[in-house]
This record gives sequence, structure tokens and C-alpha cells, in this order.
Amino acid sequence: MRLRLTSPQIGRVVFAASLLTIVGLICFASQIAAFFGTILGQSGGSGVKTAWAVTLASAVVGVSLYPQRWFVNPAAKLLGNASFSIYLWHPVVIVILDRLGLYRAIYASFDGASLPFLASVIATFVALIPVSLLSYRYIERPGMGLGARFSLLRPA
Repeated sequence: MRLRLTSPQIGRVVFAASLLTIVGLICFASQIAAFFGTILGQSGGSGVKTAWAVTLASAVVGVSLYPQRWFVNPAAKLLGNASFSIYLWHPVVIVILDRLGLYRAIYASFDGASLPFLASVIATFVALIPVSLLSYRYIERPGMGLGARFSLLRPA
């Protein structure tokens, strides 16, 4: 079942508001932590987690109400299909990159914490996505086909 409202404007507004909130969370994380921590009676870390959860849930609702063409595209669908492979391979890739010393080199090259973290995330995705897509294409998809064939042969 697909949820669709009569007016696509509502989905656009919810999605746009979610994106703006994500930008705000990134830019003003410490102020938001203090604000939500005070309002929710939680420590700052819990307040930020709550703010992120509400924002990301709103983004999902906005996309489901009115999928944006630039957001729901063939590349995003391919990554969505390969998401289980991404999930399975990400710890392996992270350990390999760590053992190769890539993360230490990145953190030694930049000051602060945000920029090296962002560079580490980008480096991880650059290594992870090709491995995951190959795994999806040559292991996961054939395995799903094999499973479907066996399920047709056996009586339920």
C-alpha cells in the first residue's frame, strides 16, 4: 500500500522542513543539545538524539507522502537494493581501512573533529559502495534467485 495525499504540497513542505531542520541540527548542535536537554529533562546527548529521531522520521514521512524526483532516483534505488550488502560489509571495510592506517592519517591531517570525521565518512563510503554493489550483484541477487527457485520446488 502506498500512502498518498490529495495534495503533493504537504509532502513537499514536510520534506523541505525536515531538510532545513537537518541543516540546523548540524550547524547548531551544541545549542540544540542544551535546548532539548532543558525541555526534555535529559542530558544534552539524549536531547540531540531525540531531535535527530524526530527530524529523520519527518523526512521519511515527507518522502513517503510525495517522493522527490531528485531524491528518489535510479542511483538511490540501487543503493536501497544493495542496502543489506552495505550493512554487512561496512564493519569489514571500516576495520580494513583502520588497519591500513587511513583514519589515523586523516585525523593527523586535519584540525578539530568535524572535518576529519566527515573525511573519514567519505573515504569509508568510497571504499564501501563498490564492494557492496559487487556483493549485491554477484552474491545477493543470485542467492535470492536460488532461494526463490527452491521455494517453488518445495510444497508449503
